[in-house]
Amino acid sequence: VNFITDLQKLLSKYPKSDITENAKILIDYLQNVNPEAAKEQKIIQAKELYVLNMGDIHFVIISIPKSSNQNQMMFNITNFNIDNFGENDLKVMKSDFSQLALLSVTSFKDAAEAKIYYEKISDNAELWRDVNKQGSTIFIISRNNFELLKKENNLETYLLFFEQNFK
Repeated sequence: VNFITDLQKLLSKYPKSDITENAKILIDYLQNVNPEAAKEQKIIQAKELYVLNMGDIHFVIISIPKSSNQNQMMFNITNFNIDNFGENDLKVMKSDFSQLALLSVTSFKDAAEAKIYYEKISDNAELWRDVNKQGSTIFIISRNNFELLKKENNLETYLLFFEQNFK
């Protein structure tokens, strides 16, 4: 359970309570004075929300700002796939996610296969030809976790899970 979120819920439910001021001080401390504690809380939340199953079907996601040239990026990914993974039947699909476009490369039989692809595409400078890389992220996600990510609509939480389990 995310302690900061619980404190914020407590404040909104009981704004006139005797503990309101102390809760505000604690939230401020966790977020500003000791951000590592807040990050640890978010990591715990991510581990409770997402499930690590290395044998599931996985995707590699390239998230780019919606203001980026999405069609060019899809073209670059497709060319990368043809040149490097021609024997695989990979598809590139786009979905909107807040201010981002999620370009999904599907499907990999498991996490190990997705990681090989992830490592190769992450090092490929040509991928970003005619596309601004700023604000973009590449990550691996299982099919079930991807559905949960779209429902939860919080990429930051999933990226903490990704960092803990795939890097």
